[in-house]
Amino acid sequence: MDQKTILDLIETIYLCGSGNADWQIFLDQFGSLFPALKLALTGYDNLFSDIDVLCDANFDPHFVGSFAAYYFKINPWQNVVLNSPTAPEVAWGHEAVPIRELEKTEFYAGWVKPQDNVATGFSTMLVKESKRRTALSISLPTSIRDI
Repeated sequence: MDQKTILDLIETIYLCGSGNADWQIFLDQFGSLFPALKLALTGYDNLFSDIDVLCDANFDPHFVGSFAAYYFKINPWQNVVLNSPTAPEVAWGHEAVPIRELEKTEFYAGWVKPQDNVATGFSTMLVKESKRRTALSISLPTSIRDI
């Protein structure tokens, strides 16, 4: 990545963080640089009983809808999200749920595998309060997990 691209990303993050731009702009900008990555900014209520996908990039809209409606409830990575450190630290999904274990789940068969086998990724908490959480998660195909 060249310096101008990095500075453009930093400017977008600043604009989003200051409330002068929508986070969807950042996810789209970052996602266009790395099209194999699937990015999502999600909000959770205090008991993780409900989710709101606030914005996303590089996901098929069908998969975003099915995640919000069903798959987040059976997501074996849910504890990764729940226990994610706050930014800038991250928690890796494959460290908490080994890929071989993930492959045995309905979540993997119905949601992960059909999306280029995005069987790893990381999450970080942007907001971690007692009654709400906002996480930035990035999923990537296992074929490029060592990037």
